[in-house]
Amino acid sequence: MTHTSPLHQLTTHHLKSLQSALQENRLTPPFTKEALEQYVPIADKTLITQEMNMCYTLEGGSQLLIYILGVLIEEKRRQQRLEDRLELVWTGPEEWGSTARDTAVIVRELFERAQKSVLISTYSLDKASNMKTIFGDLATRMEKEGALQVKLFLNIKRDLRKKQTRRSVEHLFAQNFRKLWPGSRFPEVYFDPRSLDENWDQRSCLHAKNIIVDDRWMFVTSANFSEAAHKRNIEAGILMEDTRRAKELRRQFESLVDSSCLLPLKLS
Repeated sequence: MTHTSPLHQLTTHHLKSLQSALQENRLTPPFTKEALEQYVPIADKTLITQEMNMCYTLEGGSQLLIYILGVLIEEKRRQQRLEDRLELVWTGPEEWGSTARDTAVIVRELFERAQKSVLISTYSLDKASNMKTIFGDLATRMEKEGALQVKLFLNIKRDLRKKQTRRSVEHLFAQNFRKLWPGSRFPEVYFDPRSLDENWDQRSCLHAKNIIVDDRWMFVTSANFSEAAHKRNIEAGILMEDTRRAKELRRQFESLVDSSCLLPLKLS
């Protein structure tokens, strides 16, 4: 059975207090509950006392205990830095006091923040008037900043009531997209050709919804890029500042392009 140390339950403040007391010889073995009262929560002092005495009996004594506390302090600090890089993002009714950020605000901020690249994935897009609200600022920046690379991964849905070839569906979708996009410079658009398969058992869709900006910020959400998803629906997402994971997610999409699992949509 894995042993979980009660020291893990202490806050960074309590761990630092214990470490300082040991380093300054204000706390010496054998450790007692009474001696630990001023350094740890009363509810935890029995288990903490037992744990510290056990650690002390190991080879290394107080120095080992000081080292263990230092490792735990750094672990807590790393965890806090990770938590500081995560934000809950929400659309819809909220409870009083919620710290969740608004989906539409996050999307707008990410588009404003982008310096080099934006990768967007969505299942569906909205009508032209709402497309301008959602993508208008990004489209304007694309026209002004030629170095800003924007890739859009989306789903193309086949109308089962109509008998159409895959090429004709692609062509019609591309025509409609050119009308919807609120700018003269278009993003690179990619789609999953399996969504157009005539065989229902083989058909699938591109359902991922996310934004990756400058290989630094990553927003993963249930929300499509529509007015309803950004204003009225109940949607949830996570915004993360994490270069490693942002790059990893981008590479997932780009590897599918490289292997021709996702294809470019011809807009010209």
